Amino acid sequence: MSCKCHKTNNKGVQRVLNLSAIVFVLQLVFCGSLSAQLSNELETLTARLANYNNNVLEEKIFVHTDKQSYQAGEIMWFKVYCVDSRLNRPLNLSKVAYLDLLDNHSRQVMVAKVALDSGIGSASVIIPSTLPSGNYLLRSYTHWMKNFDDHFYFRETITVINGRRIVPAQAKPVTSYSAQYFPEGGHLVNGLESKVAFKVADQYGNGADFIGYITDDQQDTVAIFKPLEFGMGTFRFKPMSGKTYHSIIRFSDGKMMATKLEDIEEQGTVMQVESGENGTISVKLNSNIQNLTQLYLLVHTRLSLKIAQAVKVVNGEAVFSFNEKILGEGISTITVFNSAKEPVSERLYFRYPSTLAGVNIRADQENYDHRKKIQIQLKSAATEPGDFAMAVYRLDSGIAKNGGGINAWIWLQSELKGKIQSPGFYFDEKEPNRKPALENLLLTQGWRRFNWTDQKTGSLPSFAYEPEYHGIIVNARVVDSRTGAPARNIQAFIGAPGNRTNFVSGFSNDSGYLKLEMPELYASSELVLQTNSLTGDSIYRVDIIQPFSEKIETDSVPVLQISAADTATILQNMISNQVQFIYGEEKLNRFDTVSIDSTTFYSKADKRYYFDDYTRFTTMEEVLREYVQWVNVRKREQNFHLTVYDDESQVVMTDDPLVLLDGVPVFKINKVLELNPLKMLRLEVIAKKYILGNSSYSGILNFISYNNDLEGYTL
Repeated sequence: MSCKCHKTNNKGVQRVLNLSAIVFVLQLVFCGSLSAQLSNELETLTARLANYNNNVLEEKIFVHTDKQSYQAGEIMWFKVYCVDSRLNRPLNLSKVAYLDLLDNHSRQVMVAKVALDSGIGSASVIIPSTLPSGNYLLRSYTHWMKNFDDHFYFRETITVINGRRIVPAQAKPVTSYSAQYFPEGGHLVNGLESKVAFKVADQYGNGADFIGYITDDQQDTVAIFKPLEFGMGTFRFKPMSGKTYHSIIRFSDGKMMATKLEDIEEQGTVMQVESGENGTISVKLNSNIQNLTQLYLLVHTRLSLKIAQAVKVVNGEAVFSFNEKILGEGISTITVFNSAKEPVSERLYFRYPSTLAGVNIRADQENYDHRKKIQIQLKSAATEPGDFAMAVYRLDSGIAKNGGGINAWIWLQSELKGKIQSPGFYFDEKEPNRKPALENLLLTQGWRRFNWTDQKTGSLPSFAYEPEYHGIIVNARVVDSRTGAPARNIQAFIGAPGNRTNFVSGFSNDSGYLKLEMPELYASSELVLQTNSLTGDSIYRVDIIQPFSEKIETDSVPVLQISAADTATILQNMISNQVQFIYGEEKLNRFDTVSIDSTTFYSKADKRYYFDDYTRFTTMEEVLREYVQWVNVRKREQNFHLTVYDDESQVVMTDDPLVLLDGVPVFKINKVLELNPLKMLRLEVIAKKYILGNSSYSGILNFISYNNDLEGYTL
């Protein structure tokens, strides 16, 4: 039985964002005449919420995929929306979104990074052609979101069909069930009647059809219950101390399951929330706690305080009342506190948005001949400018959209814990049971986002992951390869070979950890991270830390069942996919990648030499001596040295410059002079002292090859 508060334990010591731009509005609604003491109690509670709200910012993500079933080797197109978890509006915080595709054992079979601009990004990936047929879980999150509970990650089930090999017949898995019970408000209390919500589902989170009974230890039936929708429903129950209660469930397939209910609390408070006419909401509290004289109510919509009330307890009863219009749209949290400012009951409430962003789609004809042009008209009911994405694909008999779209995810799914079966059901006005079914969903899968117990002292959470506000953050650890111990204050360099020189360096902290920010690092397949071998740092090893989430998924993905009738469709889709790649590959790649600044980290070179402009020499030493007048080549004790003329100070600098090859630092000058000049496109020279971060260099020499692939250089 699960009815307790959910805690979020975030480890790590990092800075907390100071969101001074967020204005926190407190709307206090007082019942009757409150003394100054009661006002102070409310102010203490609201101050906790305000402190958290003003200093902690959370994101949530929605991914619009072009479809939910793909051939192995096919392109998946998608668009990502990252929003403020409280305002549900695009948030310009993270510049990178992460996606991974997991199999049924939580193994990552495909990963991708997507550039975000003002909270929106779009891209495409190729489904690996080696993936076996099956259902997979697509997740998406940001670096900042890894600080919070992973239930905020976006999740969607993706089907992959591999028609290149015969799919073995799979036996239908044996169905197993679980039953959970959730008293409204959180507790079963001796002698107090409660509304108890239940959810009975299979191993994949799909609701079951059944009839259930609650029995006491004398085998007397005290309640009978059946699900309304998706295995969920409610029943009323008055427990008595000293008795043990069980639920007995008989499924439609004849199976039986018995579950023991949680122990009864001797003293406590139970909650009952009812919606009346004209939008009136009443929160009724019953308690058997002696000397309980005062209760406090706080209601917030995604951490924005809406209501603060205090009422006296008379004969163990108290009633709070307010109008639904005071609440924000979407999910609100109703929490009741005692005089010690401890939460005693809590539940969620949902107010349907007055307008849901949607698009009406209309084609110019009902039916079309082969290869005929189709004209589609899109019309949005929104009054503000919007950003939309439309996917067009063939709807096969075995393919169906099982998600509820962006509205269901933003307003509902992202706020609740666990899988939600058919989320679009709760937003379909044609469904007569959508409101009571939504009530059952909130009572069973509602959970805490703000933990009042942790906030009792007013302390704020600490964060292990910074937001990637400028671009990808590469996290690494420098280790002494001799002992395996972390190495402190060791300088490391990172470069990304490519046509754009992207280079940074930094020093490891006392724990050996290193954080290097790589702004606008996109479409790079390789990173080179190293220490300076000339200063003795070659005894250290640099390990790049996995940027993708390593949290294990607890929910199982349904096993894919392929019938004989699907074989013809699979074969046809496989052939169509191959034809499209053979004859239309150029159209598939016609979309440009994200627009980035193509300049190097030093912006503009002082001198630039294109080797094709000169007579080709066979060695790099001859090229530098004959053509590059700003660089001197010296040799001492079998080792070459390069010195750069400082154009500002009018002197030759004494130390070797920073030498880069396609953005990767090269520390041994002898290796530089072994480069084949016939494979080099140009040389760029920074002819002055250059400061990068906490490092200073006696100029920069950047050798750029024709193919930007380190042309024959061995790391």
